[in-house]
Amino acid sequence: MKYDQAEAIVLANTIWSLPKLIYCYLDVGDFYGSTVTSLSLKRIFIRRFSCQFNAFNNLIKNTPHLRHFSVPHLSFTSKNRDLPPIIPLITRLNIGFSKIQGAIDQLLHTFQSSFWLVKHCWPVQCNWKLDNENISLYTLPYGFHTFNFVYPILSKSTSSINDNDYWWSYDYVHRLMFKNRFYQDSILSNIQFIQLRHLSLSFPVVDQFWSIIPTFNELTSLEVYSYDHHEFCQDQLQTLLDRAPRLYSFTIRENSSLSTQRASLLFNSVSVRELNLRYSHKAYTVKECVALSNSPLGMQCKTLIINVKNRACVLELINRMSNLLSLVVRCSDDKNDIKSSATSDDIIEWFRDRLSQSSTIYRYGGVHNWIGLWIHR
Repeated sequence: MKYDQAEAIVLANTIWSLPKLIYCYLDVGDFYGSTVTSLSLKRIFIRRFSCQFNAFNNLIKNTPHLRHFSVPHLSFTSKNRDLPPIIPLITRLNIGFSKIQGAIDQLLHTFQSSFWLVKHCWPVQCNWKLDNENISLYTLPYGFHTFNFVYPILSKSTSSINDNDYWWSYDYVHRLMFKNRFYQDSILSNIQFIQLRHLSLSFPVVDQFWSIIPTFNELTSLEVYSYDHHEFCQDQLQTLLDRAPRLYSFTIRENSSLSTQRASLLFNSVSVRELNLRYSHKAYTVKECVALSNSPLGMQCKTLIINVKNRACVLELINRMSNLLSLVVRCSDDKNDIKSSATSDDIIEWFRDRLSQSSTIYRYGGVHNWIGLWIHR
C-alpha cells in the first residue's frame, strides 16, 4: 500500500494502538513511524521498507516488547547508521541493508557486547555478495522461514565457534530461493539447509549446491525458474527429483523459445502429483498434450496447470490422463471478454456439452482467462 506521510502515520498509530496485537505483517513503501507505543507487539515482518533513520529508530523505541523483527530491505537515507540502543532486546533479527559500503565491521560491533555474546550467546552474522553493496544482517541460528541464497555468498559473524553445526544448520528455513553466479574460484559455504519444504532454483547448479542442501527428504514443492536443456542440467535436475521422496508439487518455468523439447516430458518422480506448467514460453499443442499425458509425470498427475493452444487440447488431457482430478487451463482460442455484458460464455458451454455433468467448470476472475475444471469420471 502507498500513503502520504500523514495517512501513513495515522495507519501506524492505529496498528500500534491495538491492545492485543502480537504479530504484524506490513507491505508498505515508505514508513514514517508511530507516535503510539505498543505494549503487545512482539513480532514484526515488513516486506518492503524504505525510511529515514529516525523513523526506524522510532519503530524500535515504540515497540519495547519486540523480539522478532524481519525486513528484507532497509534503505537508510540518513548518514547516521548507528542502530538504536534498544535493539539488543530483539532475539531474532533479520535486516537487509543497501549501499552501506564498509559498514560491516561497524554493524557487527553493535552486537559484540556481553549481552549478546556472553549472557544470551546470540551471535550475529552479515552476509553479502561479491558484486554489490547489499548486506543482510541476522541473528544465529537463523530464525525465519524464508531465505534468499545467491551463490557465492560471503559471511562474517560475531561467533567464534565456526565449526559448530548448531549455528550453520538453518533449521527454521522452510522456503529457499537459490541463485547461481558462477565464478572461476569456488567459494565454500558452511551454511546448510536440511528442513526445506519449498525450493526455487535455476539450473545448472554449482557443485557446492549439494553440500549446502545435503538432504531433500522434507521437500514437498519445487520450482525451477530458469532451465537450460543441456544434458548436464537434465542430469542435475533428475538427481534432485530422485532425492526428494516427498515432493508433491513441481513447477517448471520454461523461458527459452529456442527449446525443441518440453522439460515436462524429460523427467520422472515417484511422488509428484501436481504439475504447474503455466509459465511455459508457448502454449502446448495437441501433439504435446498427448506426449505429456503419456509421460511419467503426466500419467500420475492429479492436478495440472497449463497453457494450451485450443480447447481440443483440454479434451485430450482429460481423456488420456486417467488420474487427473483438477485442471486449471488457459486456451489460446478463448475469446472471452471479461468487460462484456453477455450472459453466455462460449468456451464454458462448449466444455459442459462434452464433459460429464458431474464435473465442475468455472472461470477465474481477472484478465488472463483461466478456467478451472473439477473432473468427475
